[in-house]
Amino acid sequence: MCILDVKADGFSHHDSQLKIAMPPEPERLIAGPVADPVPWNAPDICTEAAMERGWTKVAAKPTMQFGRPKALCIMDEKKIDAPPGVAG
Repeated sequence: MCILDVKADGFSHHDSQLKIAMPPEPERLIAGPVADPVPWNAPDICTEAAMERGWTKVAAKPTMQFGRPKALCIMDEKKIDAPPGVAG
């Protein structure tokens, strides 16, 4: 389990997945399946971050493929401002 600052790009409610833009490769999106009950807590951090294409701090377990993150299993998250040194 690790703590990561990630940029949300979208949220799929039917399968509870946050679409995440990876900072080293911003054009590449990975899936972030969200463990219950995170997306159903009020306020809905996943949807808010995705609508604003904002940043969120997540506690997640990464799944790696060929040395790159393929997916993040998100256990907890909170909305944050952009990390220092990163524009919007």
